[in-house]
Amino acid sequence: MDARAASAAPRAGRAATMTSLRGAADPEAEVGPELRRLLAEREASALTHGDEFALLWRLAGEQIADGKMLRPRMLLRLHAALSDRPDPAVSSRCSDSAAPRTVLQLACAIELLHFAFLLHDDVIDGDLQRRHAPNLIARLQDQHPAPARGTNAAARHWGCTGAILMGDLLLTEVHRIFALADLPAAVRTRMLRLLHSTISTTVAGELTDTALSDGVIADEPETVLRMTAEKTAAYSFALPLRLAVILAGRGEDLETVLATVSRALGLAYQVQDDALAMFGDGRSHGKDPCSDLREGKRTTLVAHARRTGAWEDIAPRFGAADLTEAEADAMRDRFRACGAEEFAHRLVAQQLARARAGIADAARAGLLPPPARAVLDDVVGLIDGRAS
Repeated sequence: MDARAASAAPRAGRAATMTSLRGAADPEAEVGPELRRLLAEREASALTHGDEFALLWRLAGEQIADGKMLRPRMLLRLHAALSDRPDPAVSSRCSDSAAPRTVLQLACAIELLHFAFLLHDDVIDGDLQRRHAPNLIARLQDQHPAPARGTNAAARHWGCTGAILMGDLLLTEVHRIFALADLPAAVRTRMLRLLHSTISTTVAGELTDTALSDGVIADEPETVLRMTAEKTAAYSFALPLRLAVILAGRGEDLETVLATVSRALGLAYQVQDDALAMFGDGRSHGKDPCSDLREGKRTTLVAHARRTGAWEDIAPRFGAADLTEAEADAMRDRFRACGAEEFAHRLVAQQLARARAGIADAARAGLLPPPARAVLDDVVGLIDGRAS
């Protein structure tokens, strides 16, 4: 899959994917208001601990409500599709599906988990921008009373402290929602085990990512691929899709299939993210286009370049905090010339093909009813050829 093929994925098809993923469970109509209600409650109760604590909740709440809601959307749509059981034989094998209100609350929890990881990631990476706008660190910096707030060390420390603590608070909130969900004990236990393994896998992936960037471990291609899958697949795809299976009363055989499909989806999504960060339009993906190059982030593109003669010219300034935009442009040209961009596109295409094959196999085995397969096909289509 070359760059032209990636961009040639039908634009109308991608728009249709977004619409079909909304369907009857429209996140703007359900998840957004529920998240705002929950966060408003937390802000109000935070006032008892001081204005600064309430402000932290308010600023975080404003940014959480601006999210794409991809993960809640996947959960809501797949749960709805799996809960619609016209086949009596399928119905007899499944327990009752969770109530819509419970599923909605858990969908909100997944979005809170996503934002918690983003907050900690921004601290680790030293980023000040997220989704085309100042992130929570930058907004807290601007609230600091010191002169020249954006460059003041105390202001930066204040911003990073708030992001770390809010991430911790959101992780606690996620566990609270999962633990208090109105579900049978066996279902809640199964769900909590999934949450625990999801967080552990994601944190392991983030730690490996940092170890690679900081030179703690060697950036072997296999290690980079494992890290790339772990830091994204577990919470962005496996958690919402497997949770939909649990909440719809389906068996662990379908969970196992979706764990494999999710790994392919997560790897494709993260490799695509890395390629967009290096070669894409920053105005579309909302991230500083020099951030990964200045950080020295070890991605699959870097792993490929290190095996070519281009690395000799890239290495001296790769990871330089003072890398200029002109140097970054020249570095991107070297990555492109050594085939890193084409390699990323091929890897994305390969992983999406694996996901499609896994979905088709599950459908043939009778594990996926047609509406559920359509949802999963839509998820693959959403990734294929995205530009942001």
